[in-house]
Amino acid sequence: MTLTGLEQFIKRVSSPDEDVEVVQDASEFEILIGRHRAEIKRKAQYHWSLLRNCIRNTIQAISAADLKDIVVSHGIHHERQISHTRNVQQVVFLESRKEYLTSDGVNFRLFTEEGKKTAVITPEEPIDRIAYASETNQFIGWMHKKESVYLLGDDFEIISQARAPDAIHFATLNKNTGELLTIGPNYFQSWGIRYGARHLIPRLTANTQFGEDDMFSMYTLEDTAGRYQRIFFGYEKGVVVYSVYEGKLLECKDDLHVRTITAMTFFNPTKQLITGAMDGTIKIWDKTWHVKMVFVGHSGPVNDLSVYPFGPAVMSVSADKTIRVWNMETCDIVDCVSVPDSVEGLGTVIKYDFFYTFSGPKVDLWRIQHLYQIHTTIGYRVNTIKMTNHPHLPVRAVVMCKDSSIRIVSPRNGEVITTMMLNPAKTGGLVDAAYAVAENVLFTVVGNGDIIKSVTSTNPCTIVSTWTTENPRKLCNYLLVYEYVVEHLSEQDIWAVTKRGVATKSIDHLPKTQQGRNRTLLLGGRKDGYICVFNWETGKVMFKVEAHGTKGVLSMMANSGCDQLISAGMDNVIKVWRLYPFAAEALAPLMSFYCAHTPAYMSACKSILSVAFQDPSTATFSTVVYHLKSKSRYDHEPKDDHVDSITGMSSCPRMKLFATSSLDGTIRIWNETNNLVRVLKLDIVPYSIGFCSKRGDILLGAGDHLFIIPYSAYMPRAFTFKMMSMTFSEDGPEEPLPYNDDLLQRMDKADVKRLKNSRASLKFDSYEDILTKEEAMEVKKEKMMREEAFGILGTRETDIRLIRNGDIQARHKPKSTKETKAEAFLNYMKLFYDMPKIQLPREDEFPEDSLKELLSPKEIEHKEESYKPNQVEKGFFEPITSRAKATASALEPLQPGYPVSYSGFIPNSILVKLLWPPEVEDSSLEEKPYVPPTLTASQLEEIHGVKPRDASPFDVDSSFTSSIKSESTSSRLAKPHKPVEKLISRARSRPSLKAMPPIEPPSPVPSPRPATPAPLPDYVRQFEHSSWFKEQVSGMLLSSGPEPVDSDNFAAMLIRALLAAPMRDKKYITEALMKLYRKEGVSEEMKTNISVALMSVLDSNVYPVTCTRPDDKEFILAALDALESVSEVNAQYVNQLITNFLDGDRDIRSTVLAILSRGGLHDPYKKLIRELDSWDIWSLERDDRKAELRHMVNQWLNRWMTSYRLHMKDTMTQLKNGKSLHGRISRGQLQGHGSGHGSPGHKSPGHKSGTRRSSLKRKKSVSVADVPGRSVTVTVDNLTDASVMDGLTYMDAINYFCEMMVERDVEMLKRRKASEKKEEQSSMEAKLPKNTVLVLPKPPHKAALTRLGEMHTSHCKPERETNLSTDYRFVSDYTVPGVRSNKHDDEIFKITRFINLPMKTQYMNPFPSEIDKYDRRFQESILITLKSSQKFFFPENSHVILPPCS
Repeated sequence: MTLTGLEQFIKRVSSPDEDVEVVQDASEFEILIGRHRAEIKRKAQYHWSLLRNCIRNTIQAISAADLKDIVVSHGIHHERQISHTRNVQQVVFLESRKEYLTSDGVNFRLFTEEGKKTAVITPEEPIDRIAYASETNQFIGWMHKKESVYLLGDDFEIISQARAPDAIHFATLNKNTGELLTIGPNYFQSWGIRYGARHLIPRLTANTQFGEDDMFSMYTLEDTAGRYQRIFFGYEKGVVVYSVYEGKLLECKDDLHVRTITAMTFFNPTKQLITGAMDGTIKIWDKTWHVKMVFVGHSGPVNDLSVYPFGPAVMSVSADKTIRVWNMETCDIVDCVSVPDSVEGLGTVIKYDFFYTFSGPKVDLWRIQHLYQIHTTIGYRVNTIKMTNHPHLPVRAVVMCKDSSIRIVSPRNGEVITTMMLNPAKTGGLVDAAYAVAENVLFTVVGNGDIIKSVTSTNPCTIVSTWTTENPRKLCNYLLVYEYVVEHLSEQDIWAVTKRGVATKSIDHLPKTQQGRNRTLLLGGRKDGYICVFNWETGKVMFKVEAHGTKGVLSMMANSGCDQLISAGMDNVIKVWRLYPFAAEALAPLMSFYCAHTPAYMSACKSILSVAFQDPSTATFSTVVYHLKSKSRYDHEPKDDHVDSITGMSSCPRMKLFATSSLDGTIRIWNETNNLVRVLKLDIVPYSIGFCSKRGDILLGAGDHLFIIPYSAYMPRAFTFKMMSMTFSEDGPEEPLPYNDDLLQRMDKADVKRLKNSRASLKFDSYEDILTKEEAMEVKKEKMMREEAFGILGTRETDIRLIRNGDIQARHKPKSTKETKAEAFLNYMKLFYDMPKIQLPREDEFPEDSLKELLSPKEIEHKEESYKPNQVEKGFFEPITSRAKATASALEPLQPGYPVSYSGFIPNSILVKLLWPPEVEDSSLEEKPYVPPTLTASQLEEIHGVKPRDASPFDVDSSFTSSIKSESTSSRLAKPHKPVEKLISRARSRPSLKAMPPIEPPSPVPSPRPATPAPLPDYVRQFEHSSWFKEQVSGMLLSSGPEPVDSDNFAAMLIRALLAAPMRDKKYITEALMKLYRKEGVSEEMKTNISVALMSVLDSNVYPVTCTRPDDKEFILAALDALESVSEVNAQYVNQLITNFLDGDRDIRSTVLAILSRGGLHDPYKKLIRELDSWDIWSLERDDRKAELRHMVNQWLNRWMTSYRLHMKDTMTQLKNGKSLHGRISRGQLQGHGSGHGSPGHKSPGHKSGTRRSSLKRKKSVSVADVPGRSVTVTVDNLTDASVMDGLTYMDAINYFCEMMVERDVEMLKRRKASEKKEEQSSMEAKLPKNTVLVLPKPPHKAALTRLGEMHTSHCKPERETNLSTDYRFVSDYTVPGVRSNKHDDEIFKITRFINLPMKTQYMNPFPSEIDKYDRRFQESILITLKSSQKFFFPENSHVILPPCS
């Protein structure tokens, strides 16, 4: 049988429906066909098994490799160090080639991404800097501070050379335009690669005003391709901005930092400039040059800055040997790595894991393992995250926070859709919440047991109803929303809908109109162990079943894929229930199993249940996986468990993964068989966790933020390969709901602030700017025109080359005639005769001078404004609109306000403190024992002769007067400030008490005869006819009893009246207190009470005192006058004065300035007023305005006090080290301190005086009579007493501020004058005639005498000897006492005679005037020089032990 017949037979057999003719030998063919089919099947199975085994081996190898390195740590990790023989000058990362290029000034080296060296190149010309042009695959090299620029090929061969206008200090390749930027003295230039990428052609040359002497120190480029691209230059403490396209000067900002700027970078997504300075601070500036944030943490200068490759953050390296990462959203440091050496340079690439640093001869390669980033800023700790799983709707995260708020967050973009705000004080805190996403309904159970139903279709959520529970045992511990969804199946598989409907009993008993519909159930786990089903509308319990006894339900979870409910209780039992959503008895038990430990968290993937157990008493923190269908259990080794409490668990059903978070700072990923797949080590502590996508993205609650971990950062490669054959539906981003103004008006101000503080983090897909359509079309058109022009030039150049080489000949060459020859000759001669005549310059008689004049830099004319010191002062605080209100829990450490000058000059405030330290009371003085006064017989008779009367108690609010009552009672037993005899003697002239009628008692109950009240003294009687006295004080006097009223008792009554009286009477009560204090005096304790009471009224939040009301203003003026008399000059007192200055009108401000002047303020240039007026206080909110002002003033005072202390401490240290310091002091101050007493200041009555002990022991006291001219020297013997530092006051700190501001203005004026003088000299020199001057050599002479110490001896000039030189002259043959007189060559037997120190500077006044010391208008400041006491060297007291002679 032929093959064709076999094929026909196979075709017939494969078509059984057709009529097949039966062949006699059919059995033979069937056998052959069977064998053939078996052979084909065997081959197919072999090849399939071979292919499957190959793939399996690959997958197993990949899985084994993943299991070897399961730990993934977040942060910066060191990869490799590359050493060089010389110091590294530059490092460049070639992004397109994935290579590193280093330069040590002589050679270039190429390294791979892993750090393996591939080549060493020595350039033909001296080149130490290089840039890479990726578009043309070429290099551009130059030498630092040289003029030549070289275009190199990819093999580093020189293609062409160009010259810059001057030396090149900086150069960079503009990646956005493909041009090279070179910066040098007085210019910056933009170069393009033209003519077939063979030449560098300058496109733009811009002149700058910064030459060699004031050259830029650094630069940074804005990452944009538009024509508005800017380049930022760092210059001393400021920044200069130029336009890259036009070369114009755009802006110039000075004094951005206190010290010199040392590093700079630009963050393009937010258009913010980032600068680092010598003092270690890093500042971020917005478009309007306002400081957005300041990072403080480096203890040394910031050497370099670079943008962090992932997210809104910046990296910095410093001389303090650290690499730090600063987050621009949390305004805090997020990573810090210490290195052995100071890092000089840093380089990063956006969206790239590697970065490099270099210092000295070493280059270090680092890897960034970026696991997580901020997804949403919440503001409060995230306790729990619950994810919705509705099949129709996108996934949402229900975030429950510590502040009892619930936020609905879109996991795709991190936007807060809506928020449920609760008051924890009223509700008892948040217990649990359940969210029905399809119905937009949120159920919340709070601490008092109520269940709150709210609608999430508004922002914030609208509360619909509240369900209360009277029985505390029936309170819910857990809420769960079970969503039964079948409609999405009806579109795909009707049979699946039918099977599920029969299984859940949803078809038989329901009407036809309701069959097949979705249903959502609300279930709750109660404390009594029951699981109940609530009515959706009324909140009544429709069905309940006992689940976990009396210990209560701990947690529940819905396994809607299997129509199951799983619950866990405190009885350590886990139960699985079958749920029937349409039945009356909705729950039926399926299985239950007992656990050895309490199940803390549960999560399920269909029939796979994962349970987290923890028992801190036994250190058990384990995870167990149960397969409910096969009823099998999977455990793992104890070493894989967490080492601290588990805080959350979640599951990814699509990838069959489980995740647990713990307080040990790790997240552990488990597979369906409970094997540990990944360990994610974090730098933060996670408190909650949840899978937010089907691919495995994780939401993480840590701190006050919501973080996201993308699946690509941790997913094993085996799972990644598995995902390639899977399809995933992506949820679109959701936008937040707009705020409802009506709901916001009903909320408290603090709740509104909490609501609006939550926001999505900054995310950017492209770091560089995306051009608009118009800009893109313009760039494309310009590129096409350039290519067309270059094409024409290239064609012409090619033709010229061919003609030159003779490759092209004319095809139709015309014949030459006489006319054509004559015309050609004439045109040829015109080339010479028509050329412009060249005139030779005349001979220069002085060629060298002319050459110098040509080579000298030309002066650029520019108009400078006249100096105006402090015309626009920014002040201590930035505008309120651009800064966040500081909280008391997050205060930054205080730093000095301005740098301390180390030039030797010290401010007046420090000089006065060093010369005249504060008083210190002598504790040796003992007070005499107090003897109480006695009354005379006539006084006792007068007291008993007064008729008693009834008195009614005066009711005063206890919250205001409790402390005053106790002080008033105790003051009667304490020592009075004035003798009692004086008080009682004045009470004799008191008129009869009949003028005030007695108050009738409420009931005629017989009582003992009351004691006769004591007569009132004169200082009380003078106010008894005042209305405020009758209303506020008279009742207190009647209830005080028969005891005499002294000044302290009456002051306590007035304080109580001041706190309770209306505002119209507070002024008069304050004046009465001052009359009492100035006439009679009070104790120190009562003075403090008066001060506290006045400040409490001024700072009251219940009734804010403002100068806009007349009564309030009169009271403020009276209170400030009283505070000046009774208050100590402490921080609270000064804060109160400045706060009222800021918040007051013209009269109050004048009063405060007068008080400060009387208290010792020296501010002749009004620096304090200018500083306070520069603060932006108009944007403060009205409710807490006073509190905000006090906080601002307190910050300012503390900062300047810190600076004052540091300056004082540094001055004392320099004096101890022997350095002489000088400062100026007025004769008035010297006259006030000349007697040796303390600094003059205001003293109110009652201040105690003690014996003065000075910490500065002087050889000579300073007075006006001792000062003959304008200078005086004070020698300090001892600086060991700490009373100088302890006696610093806040008034001294304010004076220090004023002096430092004046000193700053003077220094600026000096610099400006010096620059003007220098320019004037240079202009005058340019105008001088060129004369030849012979400069004679400097004659030789001996150096000036420099004294070697304070020995008061001189051998070369005997006339310079002092009176001490006769006692301590050096004997020529002097030997060391106690040593034999044998002199050997190796013995030390002579002593050094003196020590070298520089002589002090003499200050002279050639025109002194005697009248100056009498008239204050002509007084000049006196130069005070402080130096250490002289150290004498006595040779006879020094011994040198010599070695014994052999």
